[in-house]
Amino acid sequence: MKISLIGSLVLVFGIGSYAFGEKGITGKPDDKKFEELLVGKWKSDYKIGRVRMIAIGQYKKDKSYQVQGKLTVLSEIQAFNAEGTWRIKGGMVIMKVLKSSKPEMLPVGLVTKDKIIVLNNSFYTYKDNEGTQFTDKRMN
Repeated sequence: MKISLIGSLVLVFGIGSYAFGEKGITGKPDDKKFEELLVGKWKSDYKIGRVRMIAIGQYKKDKSYQVQGKLTVLSEIQAFNAEGTWRIKGGMVIMKVLKSSKPEMLPVGLVTKDKIIVLNNSFYTYKDNEGTQFTDKRMN
């Protein structure tokens, strides 16, 4: 099963339109524009049930990414780091994990596909394979 990085972290612990620009536009995805907008640092801060995840992810121009974060389940905190590759095809961000500090949470070789809902200079909203929607905020 191919799921998002966030979704895979949450699962370990048991728990149409495209747009870009400040106003956003809808229609056929513009992968090249999405790639330009995605490059940079993004902050994730989610709470799903009893699980909270805070992470900083960086998408680089060379199509590599790094993510560092911590996952809190009840009072247990798990720090994690991962590195890999990314690309955009058909309005989907496709990432592959190449290195992981917690392979039991984020196994090497994991491929995720997230559908871009909105991507602009301030935020990135996407849906994972399960249809859960997330929004990350740009840091730089």
